[in-house]
Amino acid sequence: MLWYPDCSGNSLCITGNKDLIISYCKADPNDSSSDDNDCSINISKILTVKCFAKIKAGDLCKQKNASKFQNTPSEALRNITALYYDEKREEIYTGNAQGLVHVWSS
Repeated sequence: MLWYPDCSGNSLCITGNKDLIISYCKADPNDSSSDDNDCSINISKILTVKCFAKIKAGDLCKQKNASKFQNTPSEALRNITALYYDEKREEIYTGNAQGLVHVWSS
């Protein structure tokens, strides 16, 4: 089960033409069947209310750390406090509680 009790404008974005909503969901810490990999960024069409894309740590390739400042997708999706979508670049920017900014692009 995904939830986010402290949902605010910082955890979701609506595109300029109001057709997409990009939202952050995190795992319920009281649910023993969930783990940090259950955190995700969901991209949904507003008119159909259907999620058509999801960024989820378990679905991403494992990366080797090239420097001490990089972290895993699972760590990047944990405790997101801000979310922004750049429509020109088609990139999602997230900031987390550790003060790190991540760029998600295809």
